[in-house]
Amino acid sequence: MTLTWRHDAHGWIARCGEELQGEARVVSFRGGWAWIVDMLPCSAEPAIVSNDVYVHLPDAQADAERQVQEWPTPIDGARRV
Repeated sequence: MTLTWRHDAHGWIARCGEELQGEARVVSFRGGWAWIVDMLPCSAEPAIVSNDVYVHLPDAQADAERQVQEWPTPIDGARRV
């Protein structure tokens, strides 16, 4: 499943989840890009974030999409927060 990314004030965002209730975000971080996947924003449910900083935006978006597919298990290089 490919997410539909749109630019916003924080970087890039795509709706995700069975009912599009979640958010996948790619944000500028330390001169590169990092991603965050939160299936239930504004809840106590933990989000999953990348441990890595990506040089290229498409690489960060691809791993965020991979994390959405593997939810709720963190992919390699990710952790719950």
